[in-house]
Amino acid sequence: MLEVSLSSRNFVNNLSIFNSGIKRATLMKDPTPRKLKMISIMFLLAGLWGLAIGIFYFQQPNFFLTALGLVNLMLGIYLGFRQLRKK
Repeated sequence: MLEVSLSSRNFVNNLSIFNSGIKRATLMKDPTPRKLKMISIMFLLAGLWGLAIGIFYFQQPNFFLTALGLVNLMLGIYLGFRQLRKK
């Protein structure tokens, strides 16, 4: 039978396992040009889609979709600029 210990020390030890895995991961430290290009395209498309839906789809413009579309658009532009500067 599996025993579950709710002591704070055991809980902290289990969390340290997950934290050490996250600290070792190289998620976006040095992305490949292909990965950077795909992510920037995804951000640009999501931003354009959010702007179009937020402004034109609803009878009254939806502020939240428009704002999030702008955020995605800016992230796509930033990553595209980063890719151009990397070459």
